[in-house]
Amino acid sequence: MYCIAEGSPEQLDYVAKGLIDFNQKQLGTSLVTPEKVTRIASDENGKVLGGIVCTHTPILDNLSVDILWVADEYRGTGLGSVLLHSVEDYARQQSCILAHLETMDFQAKDFYTKQGYSIFGTLEGPPNHTRYFMKKEL
Repeated sequence: MYCIAEGSPEQLDYVAKGLIDFNQKQLGTSLVTPEKVTRIASDENGKVLGGIVCTHTPILDNLSVDILWVADEYRGTGLGSVLLHSVEDYARQQSCILAHLETMDFQAKDFYTKQGYSIFGTLEGPPNHTRYFMKKEL
C-alpha cells in the first residue's frame, strides 16, 4: 500500500537524487547536479528592471531558459536581449551546445525568433492559446 501526499524539500531532494543516480547508470558518466544561472538588471536605486532564470545541465550540454521578464517600461529597449545573451555567453563558456525554452503566443515568440531560436514543437492550450517550444544551437 502507498500514500500520495505533498512532498517535503528533503523528499524532493531524495527523488531528484534517485533520478540522477538512475541517469548516471544509463549514461555511464558522473553527473553534475543542474545549476541555476540567473542575471538581474536593476537601476541605480536597486529597482529590478528585469531578470532571467535558467537551468544549466552539464551532462546534457544544454541551458534551459526558465524565466525571462522585463518591466513594461523597458520592453523594446534591448534589455531582454542583453539578459538573454549574457546567459547564452555563460552557457557557451560551459561548453553548452543548445539552449531551449517555452513561451506562449501572447508572450515572446517573435522576440526569441529574432534572437535565433526556432520552434521545435507546439501544444494547444490553455483555450485559444498556443505554447511554443523553441531551441537555439549555441
